[in-house]
Formats: sequence, C-alpha cells, structure tokens
Amino acid sequence: LYVEAGDRIVLYDNVTTNGDQSYTTGTLTLSDSITLETLTGNISVNVDQLHTGNNDTVQSNNGLGNFTIQTYTSGGTLVLSNVTSSITLSNFANYIFGGSYEGLGPIDLGFDLSASGNLIFNSPVVLTSSASTQTITSNNYNITFNATIDDDTSGHHALVVNAGTGSLTLGGAIGNNVPLLSIDFTGAQGLYLNGGAITTTDSQTYHSPVILGADTTLNAGNNITFNSTVDSSNTSGLNIYANQVAFYGDVGAINPLDHLYVTGDYAVIDANITTNGYQTYDTHLWIGNNNYPWYGRTVTLTSHDDSITFNGP
Repeated sequence: LYVEAGDRIVLYDNVTTNGDQSYTTGTLTLSDSITLETLTGNISVNVDQLHTGNNDTVQSNNGLGNFTIQTYTSGGTLVLSNVTSSITLSNFANYIFGGSYEGLGPIDLGFDLSASGNLIFNSPVVLTSSASTQTITSNNYNITFNATIDDDTSGHHALVVNAGTGSLTLGGAIGNNVPLLSIDFTGAQGLYLNGGAITTTDSQTYHSPVILGADTTLNAGNNITFNSTVDSSNTSGLNIYANQVAFYGDVGAINPLDHLYVTGDYAVIDANITTNGYQTYDTHLWIGNNNYPWYGRTVTLTSHDDSITFNGP
C-alpha cells in the first residue's frame, strides 16, 4: 500500500497488508484504536506531523521488518504529538526515527513510546509532551540516540528511558541547549554515554552499568545516583556538578577512568574508585551507604599516576 497526499492523510480504520505500507504527506492523523499492521514487510511514514489518537498500534506480524519515520519536508521538524500520551510499536526488528543528523531537522516528541524492537533516533529530539514525564521503553531491546536530546522549556520534562535487558546509547549531549527536569536510565547491557554532557535542573539516576565513550560532564540541580558500575571505554574522564553524588557500584574497576572530579554538598562513596589520573573531591564525603549507616564499609580510592585531593570542609 502506497499513499501520498500533499497536505493530509486521515485514517479512520485499521490497515493490514501482506507487504509494505508507505504514507507520504504533510500530516498523518490516526483516529482512536487504529492498528497499522504488515504481515511480512516494512512500514514507512514520511510526514512533517504525526497525530495519534487513543490506543493506536503500529505492528509487524513476523518481527523482521522496519518501521521508519522521517520528515516530509527536507530540513523540517518532525512533530510527533498525541491527544493522550502514548503509542504502541510492536514486533518490528527496528524503529528508526529521523534521517541523518546533518540532513534533517529535529524530532518534536510529544508522547510516550513503547516498542518491542530496537529504537533508533537519528535526529535531535525535543521533548514536547503536555505531561511532565515522558517515557521511552523498548521491552528489552536496544535504544540509540545518535543526536541530542533537549527540553522544550527549561526543566519541563522528566525523561525515563528503559531498555530493560538491552542497552542505551547516547550519541549526543542531553539538555545542553535546554536542560531537562530529570533523567532515569535503565539498560542492563550498558548505558553508553558518548555525547559529552548531560544537564538537568533536578536529579539524574543511572540504574545500570555506565560506560563513558567521551570525557563527560554531568550537571544536576539536585542529586546524581549511580546504582551500578562506571567504566571508561577509552580512558575518558568524568566531571560531576550536583547537590549530592552517590556511587553504589565500583568505578573504573574494569577500565579505569582518566580522571574524576566531584563537586557539590556531599558525595556518598559506597564503592571502590580507580582512575589513571587525578581524583578531586570538592565536597563532604560519606563513606558507605547513607541509606544503611549502621554497617561498616571499607572503600579503596586508587589513582595510578597522579593524585587524590580532598577539598571538602
């Protein structure tokens, strides 16, 4: 099925095809409870705006095809909006949003995403939902952002990204242009921070192992919590600016960080920390788990070839 219209396509009923579906138009609107299904092919959406209704689903029957959505107007903004808050993407091998980072404009993401397949965002993402929290879930597949993520206004949205047993890769800075309210990231195969910077007006929580692919600066208006390990894939360093920082998993145990700089009110160190270069703590230190202060804890801070400095009061 191939449908093209210059201005608008409105779908009032379900569409099922054996092969590919392609929709090319300015605005594609789905009514409530619409299902777009391909039994053996791909679904391609080339639009400037996608408006979904309540309980809409885009799905593949065999789990092998791709769902691709990119802008109809070259260089334009891809606007994804929803009357309520979510759309279900089911059983495709890959979900690809946007074109090349240089080629197309940003994606205005205005609803939650739940997909059973790899999620790939090739263009910059701007969070625009009317809800204060936006959630992206892959149901144990990988999630990749190849460009930046920003808020529509400073501190408006809490972003929850859950790759389950999959991985989360961040290829661009987060909140560098317009800070997010907070982030909450899960990806058991690794949270790969390759974008260099993450900025939020409130908290940052990393539930899974963090792997630094570039020198990284984390800036939070409140707390930053690492519930698992932190390592470097290429001797990258980590700079942290926050109210409170908590390390509950070893840092640099597999691949040492180049350096670690921490500043804020205080840091909780319930893990061993290893760097090749310097470690600097411009903060109060709490050794052990602050949630369980009654048990003893010994931690080891190791700098292979530089220094460890404590500048806190």
